[in-house]
Amino acid sequence: MGIQSGTAIVTGASRGVGRTIATELAAAGFQVCCAARTESALLETVGIVESAGGRAIAVAADTTNRTSVENMGAET
Repeated sequence: MGIQSGTAIVTGASRGVGRTIATELAAAGFQVCCAARTESALLETVGIVESAGGRAIAVAADTTNRTSVENMGAET
């Protein structure tokens, strides 16, 4: 990976591929904003990242809603 640190926003981070991307980016040194519609599942992802020594926040967001996306950006 060319970029070694920074902040990454990962949508769909509550499970599956999104969760894997979030955990891998955190392991590579990124601060991760985990975004998805289900906050409880996002909190699980954040817990996984933090237990491995990474930094992450959970932001419930619906990427089909412009206001929700703008709020996600503001929280990051």
